[in-house]
Amino acid sequence: MAFCSNCGTKISDNVKFCPNCGNSITGEVSATEQKQSTSVREETLNELNKLYQHFSKKENEYKEFCSLEETTEEDIKEAEKNKKISRIALPLVVIFLGVIYSIVYSPEDLHIPGLHIPIWIKILIIILIAVLSYLYANKHGKKQIEKARKTRDRKEELRKELFEYYNQYEKCPIGIEYTYPPVKILDIMDVVRSGRADKISDAINLILDDIHKAKVENSVKAAESYAAMTAQSAANAADAARKTEIKMQGIKNKL
Repeated sequence: MAFCSNCGTKISDNVKFCPNCGNSITGEVSATEQKQSTSVREETLNELNKLYQHFSKKENEYKEFCSLEETTEEDIKEAEKNKKISRIALPLVVIFLGVIYSIVYSPEDLHIPGLHIPIWIKILIIILIAVLSYLYANKHGKKQIEKARKTRDRKEELRKELFEYYNQYEKCPIGIEYTYPPVKILDIMDVVRSGRADKISDAINLILDDIHKAKVENSVKAAESYAAMTAQSAANAADAARKTEIKMQGIKNKL
């Protein structure tokens, strides 16, 4: 409902002229719509501010969750497989290098004045190094597996904690993927403040559109850059061929 600016008569929103004095009321209706839009925007900003205040309390947990790599059971199995391979491969490499070294260098080459090492001690040293390599590979593999398991368990623990905290916000107007305070909610607030959107859902759609447009623009720029490089390479090749042809023609003329 609007009011005529000329006579003050109440006018319905779908009427273009005042039924009392005939004054155009398009401006009045637009002003009413503008007030409604501003009111909706203020309500949206208040809601977003509440969201930010609520989810900011878990900012450290969000940061830790995002910093942890996604570790699956398959990753742990792969780490166990690598550990088994390393336990076999490292000692074999040590033995192989020891054999190659003894073949390449004769006992005379290895002779140090005043020092004589029996062959069985040399073999024992190689075996000892191989055993140490096995133990190192085993220990390193265990550490990698333990690290992967701890990462997986901690990430799952944080996932549950953040999901439970998300559900504490009754009728949350945004999905959990938009609740990372420093980035998502503030981005939505910026779009609403700029006047591009009045509602949270519209602001999110605009953000997604902006991301998509940026990807398309980057793809187009990359394609244009590649096309320019290809054209330049073709031009350089043609120029080189032309110069070669001129040189060959000059040689023929001299002959």
